[in-house]
Amino acid sequence: MTQAPAVERHPWNTEFTWVDRTGPFRRVTQQQADQFNRDGFVVLNDVFSDAELAPVLAD
Repeated sequence: MTQAPAVERHPWNTEFTWVDRTGPFRRVTQQQADQFNRDGFVVLNDVFSDAELAPVLAD
């Protein structure tokens, strides 16, 4: 994976600091939390059933 280029923070965003999330977790595994901390996102498979997705996909 390539490293993203450094970007300048918005002037109003001066105090934000990333904090890795640590467990215990109720909905995600430690591995998923580690991925989120590293990549900024996590894929949660099978969260919705096919029946729940059908109306959304029909639009």
